[in-house]
Amino acid sequence: MKLDITPISKQPGESLPFQFVTGWSEIGSEEDAVFEDGIEVSGRAVNVGEGIYEVSAHVRAVYEGECARCLAPVQVPLEFDLCERFARAGSEQNEEWYPFANDALVLDDFVRDGLLLQAPLRVLCKPDCKGLCPVCGCNLNETPHCSCEENARPTGPMAALAALFNDEEEEV
Repeated sequence: MKLDITPISKQPGESLPFQFVTGWSEIGSEEDAVFEDGIEVSGRAVNVGEGIYEVSAHVRAVYEGECARCLAPVQVPLEFDLCERFARAGSEQNEEWYPFANDALVLDDFVRDGLLLQAPLRVLCKPDCKGLCPVCGCNLNETPHCSCEENARPTGPMAALAALFNDEEEEV
């Protein structure tokens, strides 16, 4: 997403509206996260003066992930605002500002960073998701009572303590 700022480059205080629709494959990588294509970005670039531009944008996207408990696919709609500054590459600029050259602001990093900051770290398919059976791995939302619950016997170093709490008498 390249924004040509030539119309406002010589006029401090002037602004330039913009609107883009892009795909995650164009601005990010699947290693970071996955967003549905059709990321909508609209906003305004303002010439602050001295080669500095302030860009404010409204972003709409859909995050695609997996439920943290049952691994079912989940889509989370996101809508948020961003505001950052851009400064000419090579000039004395704040480290937090995005660099640009040739009277064009490349908004890819700006939008990608905003999306990654807004992406949820953990999502659930529903608030009361039961997850997967720890023995057989079946989805407990689809099969509430799998046969593993009835046949499972505790194992490991604490199994002897678990037997003390059973109603049945078992030898330890």
